[in-house]
Parts: sequence; C-alpha cells; structure tokens
Amino acid sequence: MEKLRIKIARSTDVLAIENIIQQAYHKYVAIMPKEPAPLLENYSEVVQGGSTFIGMQGEEAVAVMVLKEHEEFMLINNLAVAPDYQGKGWGKAMLQLGEVLANKRGKMQTQLYTNEMMADNVSFYQNAGYQISDNRSEDGYSRVYFTKYV
Repeated sequence: MEKLRIKIARSTDVLAIENIIQQAYHKYVAIMPKEPAPLLENYSEVVQGGSTFIGMQGEEAVAVMVLKEHEEFMLINNLAVAPDYQGKGWGKAMLQLGEVLANKRGKMQTQLYTNEMMADNVSFYQNAGYQISDNRSEDGYSRVYFTKYV
C-alpha cells in the first residue's frame, strides 16, 4: 500500500467526498429499505464543521472520515473508502487517525455505528477492535453501535 496522506477537508473537496460516499454506499441501496443515511448528508455543511478528513493516494481522494466530538467520546460519524481501495488498509488508517485524535482531545473512547444490513462493515469494525455496545432503531435504520477504548 502506498502511504496514505490524510488532510482536513476543505470546501474544494466536497465533490470528491460526495463521489467517495456515492461509490462506497451504492451497493447497499438495493438491499436496504431506505437510502443509506450518508447519501442524504449535505457535505458542503459537513465540511464547514472542520472535522472531515480525506485520505489521498497521490492526488486521488480515496477515503473520507467525519468526526463529531462529544463530551465523553469521539464519534466517527462516517467512514467511507472508495470500492477500488477497500481491503487495502485505507479504512484502518482512517480509524487509527480518529482514535489518535480522540486520545489527543482527552477522550477515553471512540464510538461509531453502521447499519445492521452492512455486514461487511460490522466485521470490519470488530476486526479493528471495536466492541458492539448497542443495537438501535433510529430514523428508520437498524443500527449497530460500537465502542473502542483508546
């Protein structure tokens, strides 16, 4: 794997972010009762929050992660990797960045969630050391919540 360069997203990155999100979640559209939540986000607004990160291979954007800081933990609100780069360490590198940032900001844990129909995501997060902490139905989605102490 070529070294992943990670940068804070800017407004000029919104199109690349939307492209990664569309590619990464496209396979779930047909199997879910409603469109995956990340496809409904306004990434122009999300990027303005200053906690969106882009993984770059050379000049190509290949991964995106959105963090939301809470008082007790860091939420990895979205993590997406372009399909051609999945299984090559990009997701793990982004998760590790989220964990490092959580630790630097004095958080004892990171949390995240995924849809229960995204079985490959559930396995990925468990293999990355995340423990299932809850199952919830929210906004018409059946979600699996995960926690990892950092």
